[in-house]
Amino acid sequence: MRDENRAKYKAKGQEPQKAMVDTVMYNRGILWAALHVEAIRNALKANGGKQPTGEDVKKGFEAIKDFSLGGLVPPLQVTAADHEGGGYVQVFQVKGGKFVKETEWFRGFPEVVAATVKKAE
Repeated sequence: MRDENRAKYKAKGQEPQKAMVDTVMYNRGILWAALHVEAIRNALKANGGKQPTGEDVKKGFEAIKDFSLGGLVPPLQVTAADHEGGGYVQVFQVKGGKFVKETEWFRGFPEVVAATVKKAE
């Protein structure tokens, strides 16, 4: 997605915004916007195209499956029991002033987190 956005700027003869260059905040913003669009799209499909309610959109989020945003994130699956999307994490390290990927995506102990949350209820 980020590369597509950069290409749009270049096609217009413009330089992409500086924030688009490897920034976590930019990527998070794109991800959250795309997740909301997907949830609303799911809600509209489920209710026959009528204006969705908050509950429709919630169910739309919970119907998200294998959503990766072109590889920006691992294939997310949001459910009523797991609003995290699977609990995947990836580790980066700063080397030479740049973020360098140190691991592939892996699940960060979702059972431990779930047990801790349940215990706190």
